[in-house]
Amino acid sequence: MASPFRIFRKYQKAFLAIAAVLAMVIFVFADLLTSAVFSSRGEGKRRGMTVASWDGGSMTGHEMESLTQRRTWISNFLARLQQTGAQKVRDSGGTPMQPQVPNLILSQNLNMLQVSGGCINTRILSQLAKDAGISISNGQINDYLEALSFGQLSDGQIINLLTRGNKTNQQQQVEQLFAGLRELLLGNTYITSYYSALECVTPEERWQDWRRINERISVEATILPATQFVSKVPEPTELELRQFYDEYKNQVDNTNQWVSGRALPSPDPGFKVPRRVRLQYLLGDIETKTLAIIDDVAEADIVDFYENNKDQMFVQSESTASEVDAEDPAEQPGDEDNNEATEVSDANANES
Repeated sequence: MASPFRIFRKYQKAFLAIAAVLAMVIFVFADLLTSAVFSSRGEGKRRGMTVASWDGGSMTGHEMESLTQRRTWISNFLARLQQTGAQKVRDSGGTPMQPQVPNLILSQNLNMLQVSGGCINTRILSQLAKDAGISISNGQINDYLEALSFGQLSDGQIINLLTRGNKTNQQQQVEQLFAGLRELLLGNTYITSYYSALECVTPEERWQDWRRINERISVEATILPATQFVSKVPEPTELELRQFYDEYKNQVDNTNQWVSGRALPSPDPGFKVPRRVRLQYLLGDIETKTLAIIDDVAEADIVDFYENNKDQMFVQSESTASEVDAEDPAEQPGDEDNNEATEVSDANANES
C-alpha cells in the first residue's frame, strides 16, 4: 500500500507555495474581519440601548441617530430655502428682512453631540405640547415655509428645492419634512408660551413685591369704638379732671408728632385755644373832629397852607381850564348888544 506522504512529497513545492499564500491572506484580513464582526455586534447592541429617558418616554440610540440625521437634513433645507428666497428679493431690487418666524436653522459651530441633545429636548417639549393641547397643522407648516422663503417660492418650487429635482422618493421626503417641522414647531411653541408666562406678573404678585420693599411691619387691626367702653369706666373726680387739664392746658389739640420720619397724629389731647388773629384799629368822626379844632386855626396858617399847596391842590392847569370852559361857555359881547337893541326896539314900539 502506497504511503499518503508520497503524494505530499511529490507535490511538496506546490503545497508549500499555497500554504504561504494562505498564511499571508489570513495574516492580513483575519484581523479586519474579526474587528468588523465584533464591532457590528457591539454597534447593533448600542443602537438598541436606551440612551435617554424621561417621565413619560424614552429614546434608543437608533432613534436618536435617526432624529439627528433628520434634524441636520431639515436644517440644511431650511438654509437653502431662506437663501433662495432672499436672493429672489435682492434680484427684484428689494432688501430681505429677517422673517418673523422661529429660526430652526442649526448654528455652524454645533457638533453632533449637541445636535443629538437638541433632538432629545425637542422630543420632550413636543410631547409636553401635545399633552397641553397644542397642535400644529399642515397649513401652519406651509405658512412657515412661505414666510421663511420671503413669499418668493411656490409650493412646487419648495418641493423641487427639497428633493433637488429627484421625484423617486418625493412623497417620503415631504412626509419626513412635515413630521420634523411639526415636532420642532410644537417644541418651540411650548417653550415660548412658557417664557411668556414667566414674563407675566399678576396684580397679586406685584402687590406682594411692593410689600416686600415698602413694608417693615405687618399689622392686623380692628376698629373698636370708644363709645362701647364709656359705660364701663367710672366718672372721674373733680381732682382728676383738674390734674388732667393742668397737664395738657398748654398744648394745642390736633397736633402732629414725628415718628420714624413720619408725621402722625398726637395721641395726647390739648386744651389751649390758639390765637387766630390780632387786630388794631382807630375809630373816630372826621366832621366832629374838624368842628372841634376849626377855631384854633389862624388866618395866617390858612394863607400859608394855600401858598404851599396851591399848585397841587388849588390852581388848575390850562388843559383843565379849557375843558371847564368847553362844558360851561361864557356869553359873547355881541350877544349882549343884540339883546339891548331888541329891548330898545320893543320899548319904541310900545310908545307909538
